[in-house]
Amino acid sequence: MTRLKIASTVVGLLLLSAAEAAQAQATPGEIVAAELQNFRGNWKVVAAFVNGQPDDRRFGAQLTIIDDLMQMQTALGGMSTARISLQPSLLPRAIDISWLDGPFQGEKFYGIYRFDGQRLYVCASRTGVTRPKKFESLPDRVESLVTFERVP
Repeated sequence: MTRLKIASTVVGLLLLSAAEAAQAQATPGEIVAAELQNFRGNWKVVAAFVNGQPDDRRFGAQLTIIDDLMQMQTALGGMSTARISLQPSLLPRAIDISWLDGPFQGEKFYGIYRFDGQRLYVCASRTGVTRPKKFESLPDRVESLVTFERVP
């Protein structure tokens, strides 16, 4: 191996180590703030299930997220607002949805989320007691699985 190749390899490894060190030094608040940026924007519901059954009432609902505030407008024109709290260090990643108004006002949903390209999957329990462990909606469990697609 030539000296130039060795030097290039060493520089590359040093840059990689510096990037990893910078990422490792991020505070929990910085990590949550960065993850909230992934949520920011407009979304629409493209699929929804509750208790293992399709929930057509949610299909087409519009969602707007700015910082930790989420506003949902149903296809029928109803509006609800919630505050979201993230725990991206958990696996699967966790989301808490605290409804500020609308039909679920005062309730807190515990859920999990994941991104896949321009899609966001959220599985949440309406009971406010347990958090789902998988992205599924089964009969006799008060859990919803909603698929959102980013709107440009």
